[in-house]
Amino acid sequence: MRAEELRTLSVDTIPDAIGLMNESSRGTSSEYHMDFFSFLVFRGYWNISPAHSLICYVDGMAAAIILACTDETARDAYLLYWGAIPQFRTLQIARSLFEACCNKLSEDGYQMLYGLSVPDRPVKRYRFIQALPQFQLFDLRTEAPTVIPSDPDICVQPIDVNSISSISIPPTECIEWSQRLSFLRRVASTLRFFGSFSGNVMKAYAIIRPDQSGSATLIDLRCSENDLVWGRELLNRALIEPYPRPFMATNIADQSYSHRLLTAYGFHVTRQFQVLTRNLRTTCSISAVRSI
Repeated sequence: MRAEELRTLSVDTIPDAIGLMNESSRGTSSEYHMDFFSFLVFRGYWNISPAHSLICYVDGMAAAIILACTDETARDAYLLYWGAIPQFRTLQIARSLFEACCNKLSEDGYQMLYGLSVPDRPVKRYRFIQALPQFQLFDLRTEAPTVIPSDPDICVQPIDVNSISSISIPPTECIEWSQRLSFLRRVASTLRFFGSFSGNVMKAYAIIRPDQSGSATLIDLRCSENDLVWGRELLNRALIEPYPRPFMATNIADQSYSHRLLTAYGFHVTRQFQVLTRNLRTTCSISAVRSI
């Protein structure tokens, strides 16, 4: 009989976490090549919760991992990564690990769990963990964007992260975890924020994430109106003019303002996935996590 043990993420278990992420993601569309330093950067950027991130050991061997982030104010959580190494994928270990993480979150007062489906896996397979699809998202890319001249009468300028709250977002619109204001405030020093203005009124904003290669990715673009002109100026001056090709965008909701804008610029879909949600209040039992 196999002996299983759950441990939380700590200094002692980080080497195992790195090995598990690298091995369990190999050959997938989200393949990781972590070392100790890059994992620390990754952990800091996502603000991974050590108490809710678990590693499963089978007979002393690191077998599966789950990494979770938390929003203490909203009482929400986010599943960042979940995987098992190949020899343990048929033992239901990953599912038990997921349930233990959910139960621990519920015990600590978190109410909703969010995550993204893996592009390599049919979304219907997430039903067995009671995770329901909510929004369709895309990653997009273009090597040769459609040339649309800028309008010199529209002002585009850098803005503070808190300025994006002036754009009203309907409650039915998708806001992915990394697009939440609480998340953006914490990582603001790594991002660039721009607004397009009519006089003193901001009509749209864009958020750009530069990378070490000199390229950049659009991680969000919102507008208070349906007119694409406000987003067009942001795309031209915040992404296309200052950065080299290819141009990329991530977590773009299907049929959203930013999706329509990027499609008009000739961006094409490179990955598609779903926002998944699980109601922890109605699906969890906390009795299983007392010993973690």
